[in-house]
Amino acid sequence: MNWMRMGSVALALVGAAATGCGDEEKPTNTSQHPLCRPSAQIPTDTFVPLRGGYPQIQGEDPHVFEAVPFPPENPYSADKALLGKILFWDEQMSSDNTMACGTCHVPSAGGADPRATTAGHPGPDGILGGIDDIHGARGVARCEIQNGQVVRKDDATFGPNPQFTGRKAPSYLDAMYYPDIFWDGRATSQFTVPNTGEVAITRGGALESQSMGPPLSDAEMACENRTWDDIEAKLEVVVPLALATELPDDMARILCDYPSYPELFAWAFPNDPWSAQRTWRSRSRLTSVRWSRTRLPSMSGPPATRPR
Repeated sequence: MNWMRMGSVALALVGAAATGCGDEEKPTNTSQHPLCRPSAQIPTDTFVPLRGGYPQIQGEDPHVFEAVPFPPENPYSADKALLGKILFWDEQMSSDNTMACGTCHVPSAGGADPRATTAGHPGPDGILGGIDDIHGARGVARCEIQNGQVVRKDDATFGPNPQFTGRKAPSYLDAMYYPDIFWDGRATSQFTVPNTGEVAITRGGALESQSMGPPLSDAEMACENRTWDDIEAKLEVVVPLALATELPDDMARILCDYPSYPELFAWAFPNDPWSAQRTWRSRSRLTSVRWSRTRLPSMSGPPATRPR
């Protein structure tokens, strides 16, 4: 599928039984989504397009914020943004179904990580309990894929426990205005396709650049040596948000009509069906960028009950 070029848009789950399939833990897809609510209504008047074609809460002063700068290579659409919202909160985006984008970026915590209350990373000296320990973000336990199964393994620093990153996750609120992202600015405004080196967005693509990192990071969301092919194969068979316990109306309603990720992508990208040539692998993550790009502080209510 043409994941990256067509979709920098729509930018998450351990309660349900998971079965090893392919290369990661994958709850099997079904024809009827368990959290579907046919009576739920997808809001049609919550957001209205203003100057830059971006969403603004109905009734707000349109001049409070500058127009959200969507790059022309990744224009806004409501369908893609809703798909991105689903992906943002789906823990199945991680190899072991424990981490979503929304695990580290929580609306009620100002878009940042409220779990970073203890210094879990050993810091530069590599020894836990020192004065240089860091309040980083908690990620996944070290793991690898063996015969299609996620297998835990001890990490040299954290043992069998979840790893901590060397920095706390920053807030996603207003991130659409940032020229560069990550504390060191390594996610730059120019978005370059991994592996090919093709420049996909010449300016204003910091969110797209950032979205390439966490799903493949073996500290944040991934088992060792994970690829975008692995992520794509997993999304083909999992039930979207299968590990969530409650969904807001827009998610619950759209999953009645499109209960699988292939169907959701075909709906959000009607001119680029799931079976299209797979030249850009990261569209699943990039779609969540579109939802992230609408996150102003006044829009920061949680999109779903936090999964277990």
